[in-house]
Amino acid sequence: MMGREAVISNLLTWLDKGNEADRFYTVRALANLNATETSQQLIERLGDDDDDVCTEAALALGKLACKDAIPVLKQAMSNHDLGDVRIAATKALSNIGTDDALDILLGLAQERPAGMEEYNLDGWDDYWDIQRIAIIGIGDHQVSKAVPVLTQLLKSESCQDLEPEILTALAKADLKGVEFLLSILAESSNRTIRRAVSALAQCKSEHYALCLNEIVKLISHQDAHVRLAACQTLGHFSLYEAFEPLAHCFADTDTDVAEAAILSVINIARSLPDGLKAISPHMLLSIAKEANDNACKALFKIAGEMSAYADEMTAADYKFLTQFITHSDEELMLLAAKLLFNKNNTSFQDIFIELISNKALSSHIRRDLIQYYAIHIKNDEVTLAPIISLLNEKDNVVRTAALEVIAKTAKLPFDDEFNPAECCLYHLVINKELPTQATSMEALSTKEIKINNNIKAEQVIPVTVIETDTIENNDTIDNLMSEIKQDIGSQPEIELSEDTPVVTSTLAAIGATAINEAINPAAKEIDQDQRLRQLLEEQPKEMVEFNGIVEEHLQSGNKLGYSRKKNARIAIINNQVLAAQALAYYPVKSTVQLILESLRTPDIELNIALLTALNRIVENDLKIKGLSNIVGICSTLLFGGNEEIQYLAAKILGQLKHRQAIPALQDALANGDQNVRIQSIHALGELISKKAKHISAQQHVVRDENKDESRDEKSIRLVIACLDDPEYGVRKAAVIFIQNLKIPLIEKLVDTGCVDGGVLAGTVGKALKVIDTVKATKVILSRLSSSEEFSQRKYLFNQLEYLYGVSQFSTAQ
Repeated sequence: MMGREAVISNLLTWLDKGNEADRFYTVRALANLNATETSQQLIERLGDDDDDVCTEAALALGKLACKDAIPVLKQAMSNHDLGDVRIAATKALSNIGTDDALDILLGLAQERPAGMEEYNLDGWDDYWDIQRIAIIGIGDHQVSKAVPVLTQLLKSESCQDLEPEILTALAKADLKGVEFLLSILAESSNRTIRRAVSALAQCKSEHYALCLNEIVKLISHQDAHVRLAACQTLGHFSLYEAFEPLAHCFADTDTDVAEAAILSVINIARSLPDGLKAISPHMLLSIAKEANDNACKALFKIAGEMSAYADEMTAADYKFLTQFITHSDEELMLLAAKLLFNKNNTSFQDIFIELISNKALSSHIRRDLIQYYAIHIKNDEVTLAPIISLLNEKDNVVRTAALEVIAKTAKLPFDDEFNPAECCLYHLVINKELPTQATSMEALSTKEIKINNNIKAEQVIPVTVIETDTIENNDTIDNLMSEIKQDIGSQPEIELSEDTPVVTSTLAAIGATAINEAINPAAKEIDQDQRLRQLLEEQPKEMVEFNGIVEEHLQSGNKLGYSRKKNARIAIINNQVLAAQALAYYPVKSTVQLILESLRTPDIELNIALLTALNRIVENDLKIKGLSNIVGICSTLLFGGNEEIQYLAAKILGQLKHRQAIPALQDALANGDQNVRIQSIHALGELISKKAKHISAQQHVVRDENKDESRDEKSIRLVIACLDDPEYGVRKAAVIFIQNLKIPLIEKLVDTGCVDGGVLAGTVGKALKVIDTVKATKVILSRLSSSEEFSQRKYLFNQLEYLYGVSQFSTAQ
């Protein structure tokens, strides 16, 4: 019978008669196939003339857990000339893990025996690797009798580099090992204490209570690394008794320690009934009042996460948070602002508006503030206007965030007969520029916007003047506002952008949406050195230490006379394109209709943005009515134009699963862009009829194009032809297509897995296993017997591994 037995038999033949490369990959294949019945043949390979084959044979015997190989592995470890073979033999003994094997490891874990100087070859001491592997194996197998050996090793100067492995092995071994670790905590160096505490996290659960008190003492240690290890290990223990001591570390001067303590307390709280409610933002902020800025950052971060479980905060907490809204550390300011607005406290809304309008803040901080502001926003002109006013800026990140907020807000209820956020978003998609003057607004109100019957241009958002006293106050903090505003007034004032106009209406706020780059093209052209230094100022705090490297390159460039002036262009994306992208966040029927209407534009960037939004809508909201109308226009877009547009069109058609798109997708298989071809194959795989699986093998392989053939038959024929595509990605997509339909194209697939360095050998092997393992085995073995090239045999071995075992084979090896 043609099956696994035949494969093993064939591989053993290659193990005997093949060259060194054949033997190497045969040994690996036998291990991946879990061929325990070939252990004796693999043992013989430990004496192979080729050192690589010996190494692979040792690893294979360990993977197969071959007990009979222990004596031979011991001999190879002791006597072989090559360090790689000895190391592989040690790994194998550790994997086998029997008492006999562990006894050998225990001997290897000890200091270098006399007469083993020959292990030091070519300037590298192989015995160090052997000893390390032996110690790790002893720990993993929890060898109790190893404790005396391990404790003795710690005293040896030659084993100091192995200290982490020795300590971990002691923690895993048994109670005596744990007791020894606890005994050295008081008298060791800070490095050893830290390593011992980390190692104790690996001890058995029944020993947690024994370790608790000694580790708790270390959370007040003078060394931050020791405190960090103690907090992390206590969190791993998840003992309630550690809850209170860890809380004192929340205000630690070291940020990492503070975060580790908080995370450990959360881990403990999760194991207790309603335990997370004990870690309220109020409790964390109370600790933060006595902490430094770094500790505050950790506390604020966790307080925001804990607000989902217990969100109570007092007026004093809010007042404390306002101290940070002008802080020089932007991340700390952001965390404080989020907590300040945590319970939809509209009394603080004016503070938030000032923050999101502050151009002095970096883009990514403003983006996060805008997105958080959106959580509590309403679909009315008062709360929308501050967001819309941001669309006058040049920063793409800020405007993208603002438009996403507007789109998400359109899904919220609205009070009047029209949807303000929807109206704003749709106007931006349709009109690249909107009038800013009142007279123009009157003219606009008479012009109908053809989106659908329900949305017309006369639905202009009424005139609204933003005043801070119109913001609704929360009763619980009403009296606090005057104090807070006084405190803010004493700090550096946050100024609104100078070019931000007075917002008199929502549509007026978006009047300058064109960013004026058409009026002043030179505005995009700047000094590149100046731009680089500007980026340095905006980067995250943790990257500041690398500023010197950039500055050095800038200075070097000037010395060498490099001319970089006025050649850096900031690609400013207009609001029409960004609004089109934002449509994805408002997936309704009218949005789909708007996209279809707007796709008639010759603007490539706008078309890409519209299709990107449409793709996301189709991906997540297939139940929206009107999606079938997309098929025609996307099919049309496949026939020409920008490759990215064609790619998105093919992707959308595949997700819609509408069979009318099949002819267009078939033509797209000849597209000059490989990504379009790949996506078209994926799409055809979604659209193919289930009946196509029953077409005969002859029809799959050979078909006269002059004869009538079904749409599905043609799709299959064209995709099969893609197996000869020059691009790897296209061939891979075709293999997956054939696999999903279980097309019995065995010989062609086997050949595909052997070309271009076998890049598809694994993919083909998986496909063959799904389609027909027996027939595939027959073809592969036939190819092996007739092959005269080792490279082809290597990839055939690889396909066999995927057919009969779980392979970790890498074609790069």
